[in-house]
Amino acid sequence: RPYEFDADGIKRSYELSHRTYGLAYDGARYWSLDGLDGSLAAFDASGTISERIPVEVPDPYHLEWDGEQFWTVSWYTLRLYKVGTDGSAIAVMDPPLSSSSSIQSGLAMAGSQLWYAQRVSLERTRIYRLQPE
Repeated sequence: RPYEFDADGIKRSYELSHRTYGLAYDGARYWSLDGLDGSLAAFDASGTISERIPVEVPDPYHLEWDGEQFWTVSWYTLRLYKVGTDGSAIAVMDPPLSSSSSIQSGLAMAGSQLWYAQRVSLERTRIYRLQPE
C-alpha cells in the first residue's frame, strides 16, 4: 500500500490491486511496478489504474524515472535496465557487484545521475553513482 506523507505525517494511502515492486512519478502520473506480472501500472491520485504496460525485463525490481524513461533492475540476473515508456528494454547494464552475495537495495535519480544501492552485508550498503548511457 503506497502512502502520501509530509513532515506532519501520513496524508493518505492508496489501495492498489497488486503488490508493488517500485514506485515512480513522471510529472503527470504515478507508476507502480507490478513485479508478479511484469508490468507498469499508471494510477492517479484516487489509486485508480488507468493503464498497464508489459515490461520486457525478467524479474523487474525497483523503479525510477529519469525524465524520459524508466530504470529498473532484474532481481535474479543482477542487471540494470533502461525501459521505454512502451515497456521495451532500451539498454542493459551490468551494475558493479561487490560480491556474489550482494543484494540490490535501491535506485534513485538526481538530475542526470543514476544512483544504485547494494547491500553488501547485514549492516552495510554500498552506493554507486552510475553514468547511464
